[in-house]
Amino acid sequence: MIIFAAAAIVFASLYYFQSDKVALYKDVINELELSADRIPAFESAVARLKADKIHYEQENEQLKQQIEDRENTIAAMKVKNIPETSETENEQVDKDKKDPNEFMSGLAKMLDDPDMRDAIRSQIKNTQVNPIYGTLISKLNLSPDKAEAFTDLIADRFLTGTDSIKMLSGGNDKDSFKKAMDDIKNQKDEIDSQIKELLGDEAYSEYEEYSNSEGERMALSQYNQQLSFSGVPVLSPEQNDALVNIMREEAEASKKNPNYINLEDANPMDLNEDNISDIIFQQIDINKKVKDRTRNMLSADQQKKFEEYQESYIKQMETGLRLSVQMFGKKNKKE
Repeated sequence: MIIFAAAAIVFASLYYFQSDKVALYKDVINELELSADRIPAFESAVARLKADKIHYEQENEQLKQQIEDRENTIAAMKVKNIPETSETENEQVDKDKKDPNEFMSGLAKMLDDPDMRDAIRSQIKNTQVNPIYGTLISKLNLSPDKAEAFTDLIADRFLTGTDSIKMLSGGNDKDSFKKAMDDIKNQKDEIDSQIKELLGDEAYSEYEEYSNSEGERMALSQYNQQLSFSGVPVLSPEQNDALVNIMREEAEASKKNPNYINLEDANPMDLNEDNISDIIFQQIDINKKVKDRTRNMLSADQQKKFEEYQESYIKQMETGLRLSVQMFGKKNKKE
């Protein structure tokens, strides 16, 4: 997924991320309150966590309301479908056009919060970097210090997607987007230079080859988590590598289609409802071909969960793309 789609998914996931924090705080508060009458020191911890809980609940509600308002506005405009709008409707349209920047500015402020950024960075490192690159770290036989430095740099590279939010918070025109993408490329180039310096030429070449399948490995990391949660055996290393290769082969084969839409080169400001459907159907076709090739390599339970994962991936992808349209794109090709 290109940076704009990754960033859009970050927007949506921030709401769920904060919801999880609210739930976590509730559990911790309940446990601390049970012990507070026995250990006075817990009382201050309870008060502090309650304050944090209120803070995240407020931000959570603000994000939820902004998303709901924008969706309601777009839905209402579609239902009306009136060529000429009244003054009040024009004001609403203008307001809706300003909302993306306001929404982006709000998210940018959140990402400027050191605690929030550290939390996102830690989450990226634990849930994405370590599962994806653990195999490579073992293969390269990195020392604990080098492994830690390596995963920190990869996490920083992943964070460049969230940095695009801050870069675009000042405007969503094509010039702003190009500048943001150029800045992000420069950031990634600098991080890659640091990784090369850390690993050396030979190990860096292995890293480059391995990172080419980063997207597929990220997807399978999420799939393995679902298997683990459901009690189904996770993929063996051999199954994992074979499935990575299948996913890459089908993704590359799809590019031969003359109507293929390359998300890596797409500009979010060119997105609309029509080409979102094309992108989704394109991915559904890839998924079907991958699924057909996995029938003899996965157990019945693994196959069932894999099909469920593919469905959830499509929904997640569609959510990210539609959020991008709301912030950057157009309603249809004719506009």
